[in-house]
Amino acid sequence: MNENTKTFTSLNWLGNMSPCKIIYKGEEWDSAEKLFQAMRFNDECIRQKIRNEKGIFKSNLLASNLSIYTVVEPMSSLDIENLRTAMQLKFDQNKMMQLKLLSTDNMNLVLFRKQHYNTEDLFWGMTIIDEQWTGMNIVGKILMEIRAKIKYFNN
Repeated sequence: MNENTKTFTSLNWLGNMSPCKIIYKGEEWDSAEKLFQAMRFNDECIRQKIRNEKGIFKSNLLASNLSIYTVVEPMSSLDIENLRTAMQLKFDQNKMMQLKLLSTDNMNLVLFRKQHYNTEDLFWGMTIIDEQWTGMNIVGKILMEIRAKIKYFNN
C-alpha cells in the first residue's frame, strides 16, 4: 500500500456496518451488514429477527448466536457474493453514498483493523504486522469493484 491508500473502519460511511437504507426483495433494511448477515440464513424468522434488531452490532451478535442455523459458510465464495450484493445495493440505491465512493477516486480502499483482529478480520480487511500489510481485504476489493462499475456506467 502507498500514500494513495484510504483506510476505513467498519463504523465509517464506506463500510457495510454504516447505517444506510436498502431495499431488498421488497423489504427495507437499515444497513448492508444486517442484510449480509441475514443472507447467511434460510429461515425467514431468523432473517426477520436480524432485520428488526435495534442496532447493527446487536444484529451481528444475534446472527452469531444463531450461527448453528446458517446455510452459508462464513468467508465462502457465496458469503463474498452476498456481501457484494448487499454493498452494490447500498451504492445503487443511495446516490449520496455513490458520490462519496466516487470521491475516493482511484485510491486503494482498505478495511483497516488496528487491533483485536482475528482470522475473519484479516479475511474481510487488513492490518499492519511487523510493518507489513497483512490480510485479504475482501471488503476493500468489493468497494473498489463497485466504484469501477459506477465510473464505467457513468461515462
